[in-house]
Amino acid sequence: YHSPWFGSWFDCGAFIMKALHQLGHSVSVWDFRLEPKPPTDLGYDLAIVWKGNKVVHQALPHPKVCYWPDKFGRDPENESGLEQYDRVFTPVRPTPEGMIWLPTGWDSDYHKNLHYPLEKRDLDILFIGTKSERKLNFLSEIKPDRIYGNGWESSWGAAGLVPPQPAVYLQEFVHVLNTHYIAINIHRDEVGLNSRIFEFAACTFMVTDRVPGVEEVFGKELAQKISFNTPKQGRAMVEHFYNHPELREELWRQEYAAIQPYTYKAAVERMIS
Repeated sequence: YHSPWFGSWFDCGAFIMKALHQLGHSVSVWDFRLEPKPPTDLGYDLAIVWKGNKVVHQALPHPKVCYWPDKFGRDPENESGLEQYDRVFTPVRPTPEGMIWLPTGWDSDYHKNLHYPLEKRDLDILFIGTKSERKLNFLSEIKPDRIYGNGWESSWGAAGLVPPQPAVYLQEFVHVLNTHYIAINIHRDEVGLNSRIFEFAACTFMVTDRVPGVEEVFGKELAQKISFNTPKQGRAMVEHFYNHPELREELWRQEYAAIQPYTYKAAVERMIS
């Protein structure tokens, strides 16, 4: 299952499909939003469902696994069918009993350092993401120089933020990250992990709010250096790294090394195994 906008940023189906092809598998795609019922000739050795809903739970025979990227409790109706899968993978910490923690994702062919010359890069501090109250709370203190994303139109002025830019996806997303030295990642909820934490770190130096899972991915020492618990800590961290480019570059190298096990390809290998 993938987005009707093939290869879009909204789902991750294109990256999952690419990983399956790289691993030598053929792929049949059913997008249940476009076709309510699965194709009658749908045959497979393994069904991988990216989130999905009750329709998918009930329509697919075994073997089937599910990747559930959202906070549990946000969508109880669709979560109620997860027990019908042979395995459920999730990036969420704490991980519910019986599920498998599998943070992802980024694609090393796509999310990467484009090695722009200095004149194409900007010292401005960047945030990309859809507005939530938690993000607004952090950003109203950190005050990034540029914001890209949806939902900020009615909030930025009162919070003292810069006028937001439209959301960016695909190549433009990677380009924008590569033109800034510092990207701020904020999770929607106090659970981890979002995919942006990997996408950002693959393209530029990143700092992030501390949620469960950050320390497991980056290690205790690095996590302490690049993650913050409060908006004021976030602001102080950004200011510090803004003024210390050599430290920033060294920590980015460590971030990039830490995210290597969490590509979409690695996640698909884990699901298949």
